[in-house]
Amino acid sequence: MLLTHIHLDHAGAAGWLAQQGAQVCVHPVGAPHMLDPQKLLTSALRLYGDKMDSLWGQFLPVPPDKLTEVQDGQEIAIGGLRFTGIHTPGHARHHVAYLFEDVCFTGDIGGVRIPGSPYLRLPLVPPETHIEDWRASLLRLRQIGFRRVAPTHFGIYDDAATHLTLGLRTLDETERWLEREM
Repeated sequence: MLLTHIHLDHAGAAGWLAQQGAQVCVHPVGAPHMLDPQKLLTSALRLYGDKMDSLWGQFLPVPPDKLTEVQDGQEIAIGGLRFTGIHTPGHARHHVAYLFEDVCFTGDIGGVRIPGSPYLRLPLVPPETHIEDWRASLLRLRQIGFRRVAPTHFGIYDDAATHLTLGLRTLDETERWLEREM
């Protein structure tokens, strides 16, 4: 299981899957929270309150022997396929994108895009969002030059360069809005 980050909508079932035998790959900063999720759960409880259980169910720890810390640029072999982990902070400091051949699985750093829509939304999560890091991550991904992009939310697109440029434009617009409003 290649985790882009440890937010519950991405990593919520990781502990259960690991206890069924799956290997879980995660950024080194996120690894301690997968081994002992109490701090993560306490933080999420502040946000979700009494809806926590109905939204996320039980969040189990990942056994240490089922956890792999992904270093920047590290290759990960899964069933004969090779993925490369790319540290991409911005949405969260423990964010990782995964490159497989000409496809990059961007997680939330690649934004939210609905098939058929010309818009790209960025899931900004205070206090973890860091706009300068997000911009650097998008520029880094664009420089790699893969052809297709697969954001977690939603789909796979054949216009990676356009997608990443749209993400940068959306980030710039968001930054200008924040400066005006704050």
